[in-house]
Amino acid sequence: MSTIATDILLDSIERLPEEKLNNYRPFIVGNDTPLTAKVLTPHKLNQDFILVGTSLMRSVELGCRLAESETIIPKIIIVDNSKHTSAAWKRLKEFFETTSLDAKSVLEDDDGLLEYIHTMDVPIKTDEYDFKFLKLLFSDYDLDYIKKIIKEVVVIEQDWENTEIFSNIREIYHDIPIVAYSSNIIDFVRPPSQEMVLRSIHALQPCLSLCTNYDTKARKPTKSYVFTDTTPLLVAESMDLDKVTIGSLKKAVELNDDIPKEAVKKFGTAIKELKEKQEIAIEIENQKPVP
Repeated sequence: MSTIATDILLDSIERLPEEKLNNYRPFIVGNDTPLTAKVLTPHKLNQDFILVGTSLMRSVELGCRLAESETIIPKIIIVDNSKHTSAAWKRLKEFFETTSLDAKSVLEDDDGLLEYIHTMDVPIKTDEYDFKFLKLLFSDYDLDYIKKIIKEVVVIEQDWENTEIFSNIREIYHDIPIVAYSSNIIDFVRPPSQEMVLRSIHALQPCLSLCTNYDTKARKPTKSYVFTDTTPLLVAESMDLDKVTIGSLKKAVELNDDIPKEAVKKFGTAIKELKEKQEIAIEIENQKPVP
């Protein structure tokens, strides 16, 4: 299926009406615990793939990091329920489509990206880490490559708990690998929304799911997770999510006649073994950018 055809199908996906969109400011980068090259390298893809992400430039960075080479162009689909995220992407695309600055000047010149961000008519969150993050991104990857990725970004104004939306995305891209990047959404929302977000990610049938926790005491993510199996109960127990969510998922598994009872009994053992073998939960102590 052509890019034009798939984009038409994406455009047909239902968006939230204006009055139901949230008003929070998206991060230009975010405060997720960085995933190192050592963690991401085993999961690199050698074919075009879809990255369903959230917010702004972190999704682009992960798309770049997961591509085996710059001949691989990841398609970024942003699912976000903030009206400011959609508006910010429109401005970012305008900047990268019109700028003639090189990789160094695009950050350091008075008419560069950072200055442009600060003067945008869209409220977004920035911090001192942004420059370091973007400088590393633009030094690791050709600016034209990043421009190609950003040009094709599609934003869907929706909630991550709307499982039907994610099923639609998988149907559109039924023969292409999908990576899910949900940031801290899973741990940030509360039941029953938490279970629905897990089901949405699983509906994508992703080859890889990247996410973080949300530490309520630190008021930021402190752990990163890499899942190759997105079974909701497995993810919930691995992340030690709310007991209500885990209880509901266990009940759903027990009531599902399609799942052998013996498999249900062995779920705890399977989770433990998968943690040991695949190192699903990865706590990053070093807050430095990806080397």
